[in-house]
Amino acid sequence: MFKKRENVVEIEEGNLLSPKFDNDGLIPVITMCSKTKEILMHGYMNVEALKKTIETKEAHYYSRSRKVIWHKGKTSGFTQRVIEIKIDDDQDSIWLTVDIGDGASCHVGYRSCFYRSIPLGPIDNGRKVEMKFTEKEKKFDPKKVYKDQPNPTKIWVNKNQKNVLGENLEECSLDPLTGWYRDGCCNTDENDHGVHTVCAKVTTEFLEWCKEAGNDLITPHPEFGFPGLKDGDGWCVCATWYARAVEAGKGCPIFLKRTHENTLKILPIETLKKFAIDIS
Repeated sequence: MFKKRENVVEIEEGNLLSPKFDNDGLIPVITMCSKTKEILMHGYMNVEALKKTIETKEAHYYSRSRKVIWHKGKTSGFTQRVIEIKIDDDQDSIWLTVDIGDGASCHVGYRSCFYRSIPLGPIDNGRKVEMKFTEKEKKFDPKKVYKDQPNPTKIWVNKNQKNVLGENLEECSLDPLTGWYRDGCCNTDENDHGVHTVCAKVTTEFLEWCKEAGNDLITPHPEFGFPGLKDGDGWCVCATWYARAVEAGKGCPIFLKRTHENTLKILPIETLKKFAIDIS
């Protein structure tokens, strides 16, 4: 399919495609709008994604967070129709020109993933660099489109922390921002006496029961960085409180892949599976 990379002259001057994939089997891709010439996004392809893109004439990428081939726009409906594919001189970077109509390419909801600009000039080391939004409105609401799918944006990944299935712990929620470390994951440590390890999709029934039982998760407390929860929010719930809720018949749906393995010290996997919504 793709020519083996054997000498520099063939790679730089030849007419046969010989892409260079990195140690993870990926090649970076910059995607541009055919009409406006704006940069829409930066992504990666593996061999299969590049092959599918060429054959289907629709952009396919490789999701590093989900470890799967990603047909861009399959969920949102905003597919990228490929107009042209270019590759650079040493064939280790791809430039994709696409038509997205009046759609969007950013999972946050904006037309372009590059929806903010960084100001030029002196930097005051005592202050944060404040960016300027170049897009004022989103094309779609990501919560409505992606629902319970994990956000591909990662704050921090600790490959040493596992979920109750023995796999790497996945992100629970960035909006609202949850976790013992407020990093979006149900990570924990010896100082987390509440054991905030159960990634729950809270319900009104669960929240009202918690409040009546003495654990108010509804009322906002901005001084503690707590926004207050509502039906459908993702949150790292204390394992002991979740166990009490289950016993009271008020357990809410949970994500096993996002629930820390320490939860098993309090609740057996058989009980957790009864409330799981991310396994078949």
